[in-house]
Amino acid sequence: MQERRMPRAAAAVRPLPEAPDGSDAATLIVSAETGRAAEDYEAIKRETVAACLNLAGGAVPPFEFARTPSGKPYVRWTENAFAADLPGAPHISISHSGSRWVMAASANPVGIDVEQKRGGRMYQEGHASFFHPEEQSYLSRRPWELSRVWSAKESYLKLLGVGIFGDTAFFSVIEKEALAPNVGGYPLRSLPLFEECHLLLCGGGPLIDLKRIET
Repeated sequence: MQERRMPRAAAAVRPLPEAPDGSDAATLIVSAETGRAAEDYEAIKRETVAACLNLAGGAVPPFEFARTPSGKPYVRWTENAFAADLPGAPHISISHSGSRWVMAASANPVGIDVEQKRGGRMYQEGHASFFHPEEQSYLSRRPWELSRVWSAKESYLKLLGVGIFGDTAFFSVIEKEALAPNVGGYPLRSLPLFEECHLLLCGGGPLIDLKRIET
């Protein structure tokens, strides 16, 4: 039997832009490497949900992870699910690419996507059907931005919980020749946290805390 490897505590919490005074809607982002045992990720996800509830000053009721029919993960209370004093379950989003695994948790709807920076992968005409006309125009002049623009789109689709198998051209993440500050009424942010990956966050709260789980 293999010894169970539990994740080590985060080495540091790096604060990013602070929330406006009086705001308690926080977004917690956790980063780990890929290739861990399944129970490691389960422990990390549970610790992240508990930390998100603690940031909001709430208790941590018994819970489990579930998925919608389209595959969107969510938190579900397992005891007294209809009790009036239960806090709202945090919204969660998970993504992985290359050696990076990330999770976001927030009291607000949230979507996160991490995408490797592929230097040789360029926008081509064959990609056009996946993109809004404004994105097509932007990418035709900046084909090297394909991965970042696609990651931004995925973060919004993950927030909505609709997946990437339907229409992905009904909205644009580009506005005035730059990444749009909002998509569908939700803030869109490109977080320069990894040298080898793009990290895009859609929705969530104005305060972001980052925890890195070390090997």
